Amino acid sequence: MSSSTPITTNAKNSTSVSRVLTLAGVSKKRGAAFVLKNIDLGLEPGKTLAILGPSGCGKTTLLQMMAGLETATSGTLVNDAEKTAYVFQEDRLVPWATVYGNLALVRKKNDAQKIAGLLAAVGLDGVKTQLPAALSGGMKQRCALARALYFEAPLLLLDEPFRSQDLGMRKNLVQQLKDIQQAEKTAIALVTHDLEDALELADDIVVLSGKPAQVIGRLSIGIEKEERDLSSPRMQGFRWQLEGMLVL
Repeated sequence: MSSSTPITTNAKNSTSVSRVLTLAGVSKKRGAAFVLKNIDLGLEPGKTLAILGPSGCGKTTLLQMMAGLETATSGTLVNDAEKTAYVFQEDRLVPWATVYGNLALVRKKNDAQKIAGLLAAVGLDGVKTQLPAALSGGMKQRCALARALYFEAPLLLLDEPFRSQDLGMRKNLVQQLKDIQQAEKTAIALVTHDLEDALELADDIVVLSGKPAQVIGRLSIGIEKEERDLSSPRMQGFRWQLEGMLVL
């Protein structure tokens, strides 16, 4: 098959046995214009990939391609996850279902204790009988995150998941993701504008250029997540590197 023919598949392949997600030479056009060009990425179980770049450069489009919601114009994209969970920028909650019910809808056989634990973890245990219309924007976002975690997919795609949260809740959610990833070896791809989110959660960080978006920088942290101190000279050095890439 020629390199100009896009492949998006969930089938296992010999070149990415240890990977949940592989992108090789992936490009995306809208009309005659490229949105994304020659993207090469990989993601392994238990690892987090953070995607940074200017607003409107195509980060969300890239995440949607990983989920199979958008197709590549060219290149190869392989999603080997048995199932994929996606947290959109907008909450996309079912309006007629309660907070509890929104979680219960994603699994055929429900675990009431698991749902209760997740709602408590994201600070929603006191509103589990409320409909989405009664929630604030931040609460809706946390419900969407809890729903994705309850789905227990080996691949979790997050599009600006903390943008409506205050500092205390954001730190709590980051820690919850760390704990769940450590326990379940979930692979996470995270789109964010927040360098702290990337530095706290990611094993690898890629920086995209403006349109057409191409990878202009890569950074591997190489420090265990629980051992990171964002105020340390080494982590500050990573931050300066990222800031330099983002202003290119």
